[in-house]
Amino acid sequence: MVCLLMGALSFWQTNLAVRAEQAGSSPESDSSSRIKVVYDSLVTLTHGAESAGSWGDWGAWWNRIRSAGEWVPGGDLLAKDVLSGKTFHSDSRAQQTGIVTMFEVDYDDLEYSEIRPRNLG
Repeated sequence: MVCLLMGALSFWQTNLAVRAEQAGSSPESDSSSRIKVVYDSLVTLTHGAESAGSWGDWGAWWNRIRSAGEWVPGGDLLAKDVLSGKTFHSDSRAQQTGIVTMFEVDYDDLEYSEIRPRNLG
């Protein structure tokens, strides 16, 4: 009786695992899971890292997904440093747009070697 109960329990648990994988609109069990597809995409794009982070070690796939989600581009550009209409990111994932319409150059501060044409022989 105990063996029959354990066998039924094992079959039930195996059946649950399969149903959980195929629940809703998830892919069939022989195709790549959505988590694997996301992981592969992040690898291709070289986003995220497989090493543990401040959250601990969740395994290579989840570490990469989590770290890619938390990454923020660095930089010190400001809208006043970028040409008008050009977009950039600086210390934020929010896209910003430059506002510079013309660069001002103080020619009195330039050295002759900085403004003469190069490769004249």
